[in-house]
Amino acid sequence: MKYIKILFVLVACVFASCSFPVHKYELRTNCSEDASRIFKLVEQDLTLNDFKIVESDPASGFLKAVFTNEGNPLASADFLGITKAAGISVEIEISWIINYRNGKISAMCHFIRYKKALGEKNVSKEIYCDDDISTKYSWYWDVRNKLASLCGGNIQIVEIENGK
Repeated sequence: MKYIKILFVLVACVFASCSFPVHKYELRTNCSEDASRIFKLVEQDLTLNDFKIVESDPASGFLKAVFTNEGNPLASADFLGITKAAGISVEIEISWIINYRNGKISAMCHFIRYKKALGEKNVSKEIYCDDDISTKYSWYWDVRNKLASLCGGNIQIVEIENGK
């Protein structure tokens, strides 16, 4: 019986250390529109979706916005798809990072879901959004479609390698 317990602990440790690859996607497009106008209109869509603008600098071509339900676990519960279990809470963080340089836009939408239990916070889901995401997620589609409308409609989804 002692060896079965040890074997169980070893198997559990192996499974706990396994991770699935996270595919990173970036939206890219060429754009002749003024950076100030793009950032202003994209920021409007982001704030309508309850994002906080963390940094916006059209001169350097950088915009970062973040949504989190920290402190408000019921925020946007419809897209979490999770019910709170006893002793487990769920937090999410969604970020948009947009770069605009030399007439080229690259934008990345990153979604992380954390589960907190027994005082520990662990990532339970991490995705980089692309056009396969459900149309019910307006926080993705509003920004993606705004960029497409401002820049002539041609958005390319590019999978990028880690570290690049």
